[in-house]
Amino acid sequence: MRAKKLASGKLLLYMDNYPPVWNPQKKVLTTREHLKLYLYSQPGTDLEKKENELSREMAEKIFLKRMKAFMLDEND
Repeated sequence: MRAKKLASGKLLLYMDNYPPVWNPQKKVLTTREHLKLYLYSQPGTDLEKKENELSREMAEKIFLKRMKAFMLDEND
């Protein structure tokens, strides 16, 4: 899981995929998957901190789901 800082000050979460995976929408092999989850770089309120925590949990679940699918594909 990695993060990229945006001009707005938020962080965009994305995942690196090795080996590259097929993207059916773009019809290409891709090494990155943008999760469309954002973090506050400097959360000030409790709500922002909670949003960061939830976004991180969602990103972790997505990562584990992808890894499980990859492992099942490798072992078929």
